[in-house]
Amino acid sequence: MASNYTLPPPPVLEIHDQQAAEKWKKFKLAWTNYSLATGLSDKAEPVQVATLLTVIGEEAREVFSTFSGDTGVRDHPFFEEVDWQNLLREKAEFFIPQLKGEEDTSYFDSRDDRYTHEFVSDDDEEDGVDANNDPLQQSFANFSQVAPRFCQMMEELQSSLCEETDPSTPQHTPAPAAPEE
Repeated sequence: MASNYTLPPPPVLEIHDQQAAEKWKKFKLAWTNYSLATGLSDKAEPVQVATLLTVIGEEAREVFSTFSGDTGVRDHPFFEEVDWQNLLREKAEFFIPQLKGEEDTSYFDSRDDRYTHEFVSDDDEEDGVDANNDPLQQSFANFSQVAPRFCQMMEELQSSLCEETDPSTPQHTPAPAAPEE
């Protein structure tokens, strides 16, 4: 039993409004169903593209006509003086470090640079991250980015500096020796 029913194509894609992305998703689904139902998906790619460009609408065709890949940019009269191969080579050379010798490590972070950042910031609390209730955070609670001995030395140094500079802190003067008998 043959049918003379012709499946209508999807409605024209309207792309110049706030919901263009949502409309594209709906159009793409409708187009996929249409191309399968009509047998268009079995035809050659140029036929599929021509049908899509016919169905999609004038606005979308205008946008499509601007797609020409990088060759369109390279062929534009504004860039006719650009040596693209030389530009690519210069860009690659920028990323190759210029070493002063075999042992030059100046392009790497020093230990001081690497370990001066804070792991936990005030922003984590604002983001709703609760270190006390987060199992992942609890598993790393005893970890530190510096050695405990270093922390202890820094605390001792800081407290000794504070004592020397704070005039309200009583200075430790040795008690007079008891007279010997």
